[in-house]
Amino acid sequence: MRFAIFLWVSFVSLPCFSALDHITEAELALMHSLYQAQDRQISKTSLKTRLLENQFLLSHARKLNLSLLDRHASVGFDNAYHVRRYISSMLLHKFPQLTHTKRKALQISLSAEELKSLLGPYPNNGQYTEQQRQKWRQISMSKQPKITLDDILASQSMQGRFSLHEGDIGLLSKDVEDLISFHQLKNKAAPLLAEQKLSLTRLNLLALGELLRPSIQAYLGVKSQLHGERSDYVDNIRSDVSDHEIAQFYITHKKEFKYLQHISAFAAIFENQQDAMATYSNASRNNTRQILLNSGLRNHFSTSKNVQHLVQISRHHPKKWLAQVAFNNQVDELSRPIRTPQGKWALIYTTKPSFAYHVKDSETVRYRALQHITQHKAKTAYTHLFYQWLHSEKTKT
Repeated sequence: MRFAIFLWVSFVSLPCFSALDHITEAELALMHSLYQAQDRQISKTSLKTRLLENQFLLSHARKLNLSLLDRHASVGFDNAYHVRRYISSMLLHKFPQLTHTKRKALQISLSAEELKSLLGPYPNNGQYTEQQRQKWRQISMSKQPKITLDDILASQSMQGRFSLHEGDIGLLSKDVEDLISFHQLKNKAAPLLAEQKLSLTRLNLLALGELLRPSIQAYLGVKSQLHGERSDYVDNIRSDVSDHEIAQFYITHKKEFKYLQHISAFAAIFENQQDAMATYSNASRNNTRQILLNSGLRNHFSTSKNVQHLVQISRHHPKKWLAQVAFNNQVDELSRPIRTPQGKWALIYTTKPSFAYHVKDSETVRYRALQHITQHKAKTAYTHLFYQWLHSEKTKT
């Protein structure tokens, strides 16, 4: 078994191995039990595949040197913090007798003013200099386990770091207590883990794989990223999509580019809700279309003040609000009274829809085609890399 070794200087850091190359029966049983406790139904076979896939993701992320291996959200806590929480839940689930471990009360020798003086103002860019960090590494928060002020700052979220700069001693005490408690829990669990043929180092990697799975998959393009963002990896795939591929996609998926182009519509506007409701009730009991056309009501989709017949409109009609309501209205149905932005009341009737297709060189076609083709290529590459990794790991063992 070959591992990539990284140097970590503190117990608060993440495991030093790149990824696991197999899942033991004891690990699978523990993870399956944890899933069941969280009401997440999955077979052991499927879970084993998922856990191996997580390790592939960690391995591939290290090859790509992704920063999300340390902190997957720039404003959030670092990954070591999330792994500690996951491991704590895992250990307390596996060994419930450890739940009653007493937390040792902690007294911080620093005052709020001293903490503010040590940290100084919060940097505008949120980044610390190496000189600052060297200084904070010399300030001990605990000798056993060894915890420095820098450890606390490095693990905290942006909001938490800002609070510490404001002299939040309560937060500092809680963070140090949490780290000490985790250290104590880990030490008490160590012999119990050994009896179960479980290793904390390996459990750390299982936890990290579960936590980072969505973020790494999003980076590789097999899951959507928040706010439609794309990684540079996905951008490279997208940039390789050819015009020929887009044209072929259009031919194959043309029916998906059908859209409602025009509709015949009538918009009646009333000064108050009572009049609108009276007309709606009358039209609902009788012939809707005839009531509208023969009641002397003006069609506000018309450019003429006296036109009382249906008007064919597109989504680009000058009266955008009314047009949007019309295109959302059920065909051959009269809408209930709708309050307009001007405080009046509208009744909308639509009929005779006509459809068209977006042309193949339109922005709509290009955007959808690029989205689909890019994701398909990303998933194909992902599957290939995963099975290639599985094969290479099997040949090592």
